[in-house]
Amino acid sequence: MTLKDHQQTAIQVNLAGTYAYQFTQEQQQAISTLVAGKSKAQATNALLQVPGVQSVSISIDHKGSPLPADAKNIRLIVLPIG
Repeated sequence: MTLKDHQQTAIQVNLAGTYAYQFTQEQQQAISTLVAGKSKAQATNALLQVPGVQSVSISIDHKGSPLPADAKNIRLIVLPIG
């Protein structure tokens, strides 16, 4: 067999799947610290930059107020994808 006998073959494969991300307790604390004291819009934008975050919903008791400055007063709820 000589080099001129070689043929090239291209194979195209389409893959699909679901990616799941799990946050450790330390990561959840860091996320709360990240958004502490920020406005709803600022916190939303910051959270959407966090790897693994697909969507964000923030509920604040006093409309127009920023999130609590103390991260310990922020309740983070991580929902499963599905």
